[in-house]
Amino acid sequence: MPVPTPVTAACASLAATRTVAVLCPRELPRGRWHVGHGSLIRGRCAYLLDLETTPFGSGDAFHVLAGGRCGRFSLRTRDGRWPAGAVRAADLDRYLRLLGVRPLTPGQRPGTEGVVRPQVLRNTTVHGQRALVVRMPAYPAGGLHGGHVGVVWTQGRASYVLTLHPGRATGPSQARRLAVSAARAAVRTP
Repeated sequence: MPVPTPVTAACASLAATRTVAVLCPRELPRGRWHVGHGSLIRGRCAYLLDLETTPFGSGDAFHVLAGGRCGRFSLRTRDGRWPAGAVRAADLDRYLRLLGVRPLTPGQRPGTEGVVRPQVLRNTTVHGQRALVVRMPAYPAGGLHGGHVGVVWTQGRASYVLTLHPGRATGPSQARRLAVSAARAAVRTP
């Protein structure tokens, strides 16, 4: 389904304020889409666009997060999880909030929270580049992307993500296809 004008306008607005190329999804799953909170990450070298359906929860997917940042993600995995390397809770914005954090338990010191990595479902390609299809743990452990299925890839000197929260009637394989299709249809905003 073609992307509505408010989404393309939000992408254009972001592109004017960012040094990283803004990739705007030009196709989204069935639903009436609008911009939720704009970019959830500040700075000229990163963005995370929040898109929602009206009414919230309608459609094949009802929440999409599309983002990018300067610098390349390592797409290495370990034990079926991404990323393979050590990550601190303080690095969440660097990973476009794709990593969740386990809540503190009574008596645990702040800053010692455990990072929750997404599960890698399979490899794919986006714009001719290797990409990972990932599933986030449910909210709250999955963080902002909790319960989402998404795609992570690098392109040029930047890293990108597009995740979606499947609707109630959307099965796991359909959610993966929707996420990959939306990521492949993302185009650079002039």
